[in-house]
Amino acid sequence: MVLGLAGKYCAGKNLAATILKEQGYSIIDVDALGHEALAACREAIVSRFGADILSSAGDIDRKKLGTRVFGDPEELAALESLVHPWMIQQVETRLLEKDPSDRMVINAALLFPLGFDSLCQAVIWVRSPFFLRFFRALRRDKLKLKDIIRRFRSQRKLSPQSPGNHVDIYYIDNTRGPEKVHRDLCRVLARLY
Repeated sequence: MVLGLAGKYCAGKNLAATILKEQGYSIIDVDALGHEALAACREAIVSRFGADILSSAGDIDRKKLGTRVFGDPEELAALESLVHPWMIQQVETRLLEKDPSDRMVINAALLFPLGFDSLCQAVIWVRSPFFLRFFRALRRDKLKLKDIIRRFRSQRKLSPQSPGNHVDIYYIDNTRGPEKVHRDLCRVLARLY
């Protein structure tokens, strides 16, 4: 079985992924693949965005790049056009290599925009109110306020739907802490099996 796991910035996807991993699922972390894609697609990214996005060691500085792209939809689309094909290929390869009895989770904020929902038997969408997500972002990411707002703005149209695919979507609310998320996930898994 392949499950999708999605939700907006700081909703609690990684908490849910940790719980699913404890339940025996293998996790494909698409955010981590995005970080790997920066190295794999480095030349094309530097060619498009310039050397000022590099760290002193010559690697792509994610904060510099993020500041640039999360404030501008065209810049974000340009970056996505460079890294998304590589990320999609990596997920598809990992799914092809899995044993049919393996239980997998594709953990991706952009699960629906990238079309990964079509690879899943069901999707779990983690949601949390805006202000709670906002305070989590402040505490967790230690970014400037304007950068956090840009990230929220870049995901404002993100939703759990995809035209033409009728995958079942299960909603988990992350407002009352990890224990409640764990109980709700266990209920969803019981319905799926």
